[in-house]
Amino acid sequence: MNKISSSPFFISIFGGILVWLIVFLITPAYVVNKMDTETLAFLFFGYLFLIVGYLSVPIVNKSKAKKINTKLISYIILFVLLCYVVRFIDLFYYRGLRFSNAIYQNRMLAQNGSHNVILLVASVFKTLFFIPLLLLLLKNKRNKWLVIIAVLLFFLPLVEAVLRGSRSPFLRSFVYLIIVLLVTKSIQFSKKNILLFLTAIGVLFFISTQILMKREGPKNENPYVYLVQKAIYNDFLSPKKEIIKFMHSDASNTKKKLVLSALQIGQYYTHGVFEFDHVVKYYKQNKYQRQFGKFTFFVLPKFTNKYQISNVDLEKVTKSSPRGYTFISFFGGMYIDFGWFALLFMFLLGVIQKVIYNKIRQQKYYFAPLFVFLLFTNFFMLTFNFFRGTGTYTLISCIIFALLSSSYFKYLKSNL
Repeated sequence: MNKISSSPFFISIFGGILVWLIVFLITPAYVVNKMDTETLAFLFFGYLFLIVGYLSVPIVNKSKAKKINTKLISYIILFVLLCYVVRFIDLFYYRGLRFSNAIYQNRMLAQNGSHNVILLVASVFKTLFFIPLLLLLLKNKRNKWLVIIAVLLFFLPLVEAVLRGSRSPFLRSFVYLIIVLLVTKSIQFSKKNILLFLTAIGVLFFISTQILMKREGPKNENPYVYLVQKAIYNDFLSPKKEIIKFMHSDASNTKKKLVLSALQIGQYYTHGVFEFDHVVKYYKQNKYQRQFGKFTFFVLPKFTNKYQISNVDLEKVTKSSPRGYTFISFFGGMYIDFGWFALLFMFLLGVIQKVIYNKIRQQKYYFAPLFVFLLFTNFFMLTFNFFRGTGTYTLISCIIFALLSSSYFKYLKSNL
């Protein structure tokens, strides 16, 4: 029996859109500027070309189930653990990050990168933390202890998240876990599971808001008022007046934390679309050259520059996004890189996902991690661009894993 769900692509697309709409509707904030027609058109046709690309590839018949090697999964677990050990040595020993440091201090220390190839490899392949659990759940017979260890791997990214005051790793680890459980049919959609999912998301964002308060809130000001009024999201998605009034009231800090968390969840999750709208308007008024992938896959020219393979003007690439490091959604990155030619990229992305899905139906499960990453990207297209930053590492590591595994199994087959 094939354990990959029959329609994960469409669930990731329409589920992502639905969650975005729900979060947007319940967020106590209003849209500051009217959205440009071109923005809405780009979003619509972007999704359309992605879906058409997926549907253009015919589905293949399922193959007979094959066994997944437990020993191989054990090796992957050890490799991921080793990558994190190397990463933590780099952070704590070489760069000097400490839990006792102020978050801004850890962020500054983290920028002191190294040219060491081993540290670079560890940074790239530590993103494979979700693969062992995925492969174990695809097995018919599972080792209970390996499953427990594989689940614990999802907590490793949170160490660096706390050190650097970053919220996205909390969301990334949790949603990866949910997608892995869904595509392997380990859990099903139900009212109970949806309620648990939303509760867990709420708790994670409440924790992340405390991190944000520690990172951004100055000691000499009311942190609740400061974060509500000074948040960078406010330029295009501003808090309603009653929220600001509430933060100035004598209400308890607990209530203020809860309201602030709700506001931050909504702004954090939905503001990317309105930042993208600003990008479209900005590019209409200013003649900027397209980056042809250098913006979305920024870590690649950064890497080649470091080793003097290229000489890309990285500052110019960064400034191609008018407001720096704010989220501009997946579509914002595509627009900056390719303009309307990004529709071809979206079509090809849909084609690739169907090809990978077909390989999984043929029991080539080493393509499953790449498929999960692409589903993850689909779900968050209106919020993040997970092809950018550490997402590029994940994409590269999943591709390398699939290619090496494919070569390995072909080698075994040819020597039987």
